[in-house]
Amino acid sequence: MRDPDIPNYNIGMAVRLDGQLDISLLKQSIQKACDRHDALRTVLRGHESQGVPVQEVLKTAEAPFRIIDCSEFGDPEEQAWQLMRETLQERFVLEDRLLWQSVLIVVAERRHYWMTCSHHVICDGTGLSVFFNEVCDIYTAAQRGLGGKDHEVPSFTEYLSDDESYLKSARAEKDRAYWRDRLAELCPPVSLGHRTRLADPVATSGLVDWVIDRVRFERLESWARGHGGSMTQLFMALLAGYLARVCNTDELVIGIPVHNRSGARQRQVIGMFASLIPIRLRVDSRQSVVELMKEVAGELRRGYRHQRLPIAQIRHGAHAQGSDSIRLFDVSLAFDLISFDAMLGDIVPKVMRVHHGYEPLPLAICINNYHKEDDVGVEFVFNEGHFDRETVARMVTHLDVMLTAVIDGGEDNRPVGDLPLLTEAERDQVLRLFNDTQADYPKEALIH
Repeated sequence: MRDPDIPNYNIGMAVRLDGQLDISLLKQSIQKACDRHDALRTVLRGHESQGVPVQEVLKTAEAPFRIIDCSEFGDPEEQAWQLMRETLQERFVLEDRLLWQSVLIVVAERRHYWMTCSHHVICDGTGLSVFFNEVCDIYTAAQRGLGGKDHEVPSFTEYLSDDESYLKSARAEKDRAYWRDRLAELCPPVSLGHRTRLADPVATSGLVDWVIDRVRFERLESWARGHGGSMTQLFMALLAGYLARVCNTDELVIGIPVHNRSGARQRQVIGMFASLIPIRLRVDSRQSVVELMKEVAGELRRGYRHQRLPIAQIRHGAHAQGSDSIRLFDVSLAFDLISFDAMLGDIVPKVMRVHHGYEPLPLAICINNYHKEDDVGVEFVFNEGHFDRETVARMVTHLDVMLTAVIDGGEDNRPVGDLPLLTEAERDQVLRLFNDTQADYPKEALIH
């Protein structure tokens, strides 16, 4: 309502389907998933007329599904991606309409892109994976003549009622007190480039990819486990060490997305459970990466205990202490361990993220580990009102150099403040090219 033309709250996934696809069966499978999950049949009422939106779950609803044929275009692949980006940028009508859509784009006879986009108020990233896996299971069972059994799934509205009770509970007040204490004094904003003004929520965003091949990624996992940590803790330690050095600070806050689902029952629900928690870290440049990783682990454990409190209330608690002019954090780090390895009949789907191009944070980093046989993509989505592409690309390169020094160079006990950052080309520029200052001067003149 504040920014009606900005798709900040749209969330989506794209799935590449290579093989013989039964489009009619896919449509039926999507409809069946819609019939099962109340979030997919939820509409808002009274928003425009009364100003206060009320959620209503329809008993039945036709699943939104449209087909677009790009096969006749000169470059159907590029046209398909352009359509998916445009779809993710479409503003949802917030009155009396379903808050999601599915689009099937035909690229060739045996290549399609299936894209699902929803408003974040009804679905989070885990919800998208539930939807994907359920459609795949329904489709596969029907194609193989197994029929599949209808099963009752938990209701999202049950969680909403439970959440309302939580917000009035002593547990919620304890969570509020924890975050008020942790954020009593906020850290200065991160500034890595020449653009120092606050990120503009209506500015467009760019993307820089960092691809980590599967063999190296598994070595990283093994290294982290061998030092008593996890991949999330390792990446966060490296990121914190890097930011502390280049921003010349010993304290910073990083936003960590949390799935916020307790138990197997909630992990079966399509709905909006996710939130963000601000993790405050003190970085000592004399610490090794292993020591910093253990400190990160402790901060994450403490933060996870209080993750249920919505980020809006965490922010409100900080603002109440006079901190409303500063964001809680400038950088977020998400480690997406959602599994998308289901089969769609005989097709092996490949899930990819699609971005709407309006990241409100200065920098949002997401590690996408979707398919266990594929390389891992690390996405650096930056607000162009704060960062430029060259700065973010340089950041990716420097993180790679740090990671290589720790994992391949045996530098795991070296202080994080002494880890190498520069590539060989940058080092040569600093040591040799910048010092190549020899010049002729008129020998008959006096030195002054």
